[in-house]
Amino acid sequence: MTKKEREELTMTLGTIGDCMSLINKYKADYKQAVDKILADKTRTSEFKNEQIAYCKKELNKNVLSAKSKIKESITEIRQFVGKPFDLSQNYSAAIDYISTMHRAKALNPTMIENIIEEYRGNESVLLYLRTKLSEMGIQTYQFDENMFSTYERDINGNETFHTLIISPPRCGKTTLLRDMIRMLSDGFPGFKGNTIGVVDERSEIGACYKGVPQNDIGIRTDILDCCPKSYGMLMLLRSMSPQIIAVDEIGSRDDIDAIYSVINCGCKLIATVHGNSIDDIRNRPGLRKLVDERVFERYIVLSNRKRTGEIRTIFDDRGSVLFMAKDERLTSAYENEAAVAELS
Repeated sequence: MTKKEREELTMTLGTIGDCMSLINKYKADYKQAVDKILADKTRTSEFKNEQIAYCKKELNKNVLSAKSKIKESITEIRQFVGKPFDLSQNYSAAIDYISTMHRAKALNPTMIENIIEEYRGNESVLLYLRTKLSEMGIQTYQFDENMFSTYERDINGNETFHTLIISPPRCGKTTLLRDMIRMLSDGFPGFKGNTIGVVDERSEIGACYKGVPQNDIGIRTDILDCCPKSYGMLMLLRSMSPQIIAVDEIGSRDDIDAIYSVINCGCKLIATVHGNSIDDIRNRPGLRKLVDERVFERYIVLSNRKRTGEIRTIFDDRGSVLFMAKDERLTSAYENEAAVAELS
């Protein structure tokens, strides 16, 4: 962790701690004020009730203000086994609506499509809604058809490519990788599921507890938990016969050597790496070789300019752009115009 990251973390934790202390203080002040009002024997019950209602209103206002500051300070939430949480109250209305219609046997595909359309492009929310509805026994195939679908399907149809997901920290690369694993493993309309081997060195993909993944990673997925990537990839090749191998955050020379073993043994590889662009990858000695030798057939570049997990660009192995986000196209066009103006 860099000095700047430590300072930012300290500021964030400090803000959250201060706000929590304020909330506790507001509650204590409210209790003290109510006790004082009730102890006053010179006032009528009606007056006391009005005063208590006013104090409660002020408490709610102050608590909401403190909570909004906490919300602004938090940029990442992690879920741990045995400590479940609900992502947000903001999506409870959509979940309640769908579940109510389902119980009344009045649910139709259009209702789910409307929900998907409302949150289209916000893949984290769609994934959250899909998980909640799936737990209720509601069919979620429409989510699978629409998630991560802001770009066109590859012209080669059902073929799986060696894919590298490039992303700065906290931009959703592990979330994207996890859901790609699930969808490729389960299959979806027009795509037959594949056997997948996952090397989860830091337990971030499957979140295994006693060897059992707590996250949904598909019905045809085998996972090696807390296993070094370089060893795990070779172990999967020799013992599990996967069609696809998935790993998170490659970078070491041992990882690179194992990658060459995977791609030359008939398996497809999906991996992630830290970076802002393909140029960043080229500047790292071990990874540069992978780019120059066209080991990966697809590069997916993520950002968090508008939202976490936004897909900025997709390249093929030659560097040709297969997909570019709308705002990215506008930026590129502006830069090209500026360059032409400068030359003229």
